[in-house]
Amino acid sequence: MHLTPLGEIALTYVGPGLDFVEFGAGGQYYANMQGNWTGDRIVGRLRLTNTPAKRPDNINVPTIRGILDTADGAKIFVEMNGLAQLEGGGRVFICSLTLRTGDARYAWVNTLFGLVEGALYGAPRPNEFGARCRVYACEATIRPTAQGGDRSMRAIAYAMPVLPGREDELLALAGELDSKSSRYDSYRRRIGVAREAAFLQRTPVGSQLIMYREFDDSARPTQPQDDSFDAWLGARLQAVHGFDPNSTPPKVEVLVDRHPFGRWPLYAAALPVAANKVGRLHEWIAELNGIHATEFDEALRRLRHGLTLFAQYTPQGAVTISVVDGDEPEAALARMAMSDHPFDRWHLQTIAGLTGLEVSGPLPPLNQRLWAWQDVPVGQTT
Repeated sequence: MHLTPLGEIALTYVGPGLDFVEFGAGGQYYANMQGNWTGDRIVGRLRLTNTPAKRPDNINVPTIRGILDTADGAKIFVEMNGLAQLEGGGRVFICSLTLRTGDARYAWVNTLFGLVEGALYGAPRPNEFGARCRVYACEATIRPTAQGGDRSMRAIAYAMPVLPGREDELLALAGELDSKSSRYDSYRRRIGVAREAAFLQRTPVGSQLIMYREFDDSARPTQPQDDSFDAWLGARLQAVHGFDPNSTPPKVEVLVDRHPFGRWPLYAAALPVAANKVGRLHEWIAELNGIHATEFDEALRRLRHGLTLFAQYTPQGAVTISVVDGDEPEAALARMAMSDHPFDRWHLQTIAGLTGLEVSGPLPPLNQRLWAWQDVPVGQTT
């Protein structure tokens, strides 16, 4: 189970405050509440009714229903159910949360299962109470086991800095690999590569080589060893980026893997993650793969591209590597920047907050494709 913060709620009991009917052993409360919900995805005003039963053991059972009017005009039905108990001289509570709406902008809340934790506090005047709450999305971490199929694909991407003054050498290597295509094709098939693309990314702080590979582990063909080519390729790459090919590679993690259109042309780009934002990066990925998965898939279909997102961890910090496949994949970021869809705006603002990318000005220059290869023709499926 994974909890993702969704915001905070501040509530105040209104009208006559809490009313209570004593049963002799337990009883029944009745109260109206109002307040505000603030967060990255939801901001609005709450109007709620709470009818908590009081059990004989002095445990209250919050039963809350009401309306959330968002700041941008949506109306959402709110339902909470939970337990409240005395702790440290006050009453704390935990509630489940479900939401329902017909507003397309907030369709994602219809599949949300949330948790609310909070505490009651006394107001200045008698019989006035308030509540401070935190809201979380509760996401399952158990996943169904895939059944059937005999094709096992895995992907990897990495970004390696190009040594100063070695850009021309990298460009020359790309040309030489093209001239040695049959030997390089044999090398790729021997190590199980089914698809590959390489890009040169130029930034104000230096250039880097971005390499993406897909491996087919289910049907790796047998190719004879070509020691002279392997040694030549390793030496040429080491001269470009300075890393020993026999050293331990940087840790790379697949964060997102979504491809609604099959195998299209590729584009790759890397962005550094701010040092204090790695935790937020993983929260955001959990949201994209969890509570916002439906919105995310719809956005990919609307923008007509797929995405494999990697995180590469080095002693210098974390880097995200986005590998986009689709119709004009190099334009994916620009299409998102021009979109006025709420999810796209939130998505782009989150990227900006994680990486420092300035989305209000000119976007970074496009990366130069060095080579691209795959063992089967590109199939464009819809």
